[in-house]
Amino acid sequence: MFKGKKNKKPERLLSYDEKYLIYELTQSKNALDAAYSCFENATEPDIIDSCIYQVNSAQIRYKFLLEKAKAANLTIAIPVNVLI
Repeated sequence: MFKGKKNKKPERLLSYDEKYLIYELTQSKNALDAAYSCFENATEPDIIDSCIYQVNSAQIRYKFLLEKAKAANLTIAIPVNVLI
């Protein structure tokens, strides 16, 4: 009857914990991006060391949150303009 439309699963509502996990993932990704930016712009050896520490810390937190999201079978759609 309706050509081109596929049967989609209805989107499920997210719990408070899932919404908070998505929020934390977003914040963690922003912190990781900021740490990379710090590293790329640093010129002093002590600042470079500090930025390396920040990058490592942000990577570990982001990886932890991603594993937690995968364990909860949580997926999110990323808007196209974010990828550019």
